[in-house]
Amino acid sequence: THYSNPIEFSEDLLEQAKAGLERIHDFVRNLKFDYEELDDGKIGEPYEAVYGKEIEILKKEFVRRMDDDFNTSGALGVLAKVVDLGYEAGNRDVKTKRFVDKMLEFLKEMDEVLGVIFADEVELDGKIEALIKAREEARASKDFEASDKIRDDLLKKGIELEDTPNGTIWKKV
Repeated sequence: THYSNPIEFSEDLLEQAKAGLERIHDFVRNLKFDYEELDDGKIGEPYEAVYGKEIEILKKEFVRRMDDDFNTSGALGVLAKVVDLGYEAGNRDVKTKRFVDKMLEFLKEMDEVLGVIFADEVELDGKIEALIKAREEARASKDFEASDKIRDDLLKKGIELEDTPNGTIWKKV
């Protein structure tokens, strides 16, 4: 809603906003998680011809929306397009470190204005990192009782773990 218009509020709109923000946070978390597994090489023609241009178009669109009397809802729509573009690139296997760097750089630029992308990032302190590592070791030695206890302890601290073929990822809940 534009600031000069009455606020539209409903539980449904609130849930939609929450789901959209969670999708953005999941996207950023997945970008960072995948980073080490990606190719260092040049991304090649698909990126330069399509995705590089798309990012530049979206940057201009974001600025245009913000210059349009601080059209935040329009800017958030651009943010959703950035996430869509990132997932599309990932699905086409053109995602490399260079692509992720460009995406994260653009997301950080947007977040300097919006303040919703990286505001909720959790910095793991040494104790939580140690718990995650201990859980991985317990799982490796098939001590599932200890592994489950660590998972439950982290969940009580607001950290949810998700086991993937490439390792464990976490998010704040």
